[in-house]
Amino acid sequence: MENTKFILGSYINTNFPNDCFDGVFAIESFCYTQNKKDFIKEMKRVLKSRERLVVLDGFRTDRSLASFMQKVYDPFLSRRAVPKLMSLNDFKLCLEKEGFKEINILDLTKSNGIVYNFLQVDFLKFLLNFFSLQFKRIVKGRTYKPKEDVDYIFGALVPELLLGIGKKIGYYAITAVKE
Repeated sequence: MENTKFILGSYINTNFPNDCFDGVFAIESFCYTQNKKDFIKEMKRVLKSRERLVVLDGFRTDRSLASFMQKVYDPFLSRRAVPKLMSLNDFKLCLEKEGFKEINILDLTKSNGIVYNFLQVDFLKFLLNFFSLQFKRIVKGRTYKPKEDVDYIFGALVPELLLGIGKKIGYYAITAVKE
């Protein structure tokens, strides 16, 4: 770890020199930025020519949300402190507009993907915790403190599961090369 340095700052305004990195990885962090286009511009600026940007994160699909799914989607974002998920297609278009080439997208939520297997496990966790919630509510007469109750937090997986199963959101690995 002697060649490692941790820096606290904004990834849309890094203050690093132009063309200074051999690669950039954004792992489960892109979704939290307010202005996604500024992130892409900054990553292009700091990457050396012919080097790669790698993003692993959640994205919206281009499927529209019915009113019920919109009611599921909004709490999902607020529980995750995500301002907005960018659509996968919009992300690709922004990369192309900034001059990135060799854009590859791997859907990690496919039925043979790692994330899909986690969704199945999350669904089982949800079922167990749903029954735990009901037991505590009915038998123990317990009320919930949403910010503190572990069972409530596990129960918050429901929107994520509904959105994932409905193919409204997905988890992707995206690579792109700066020209």
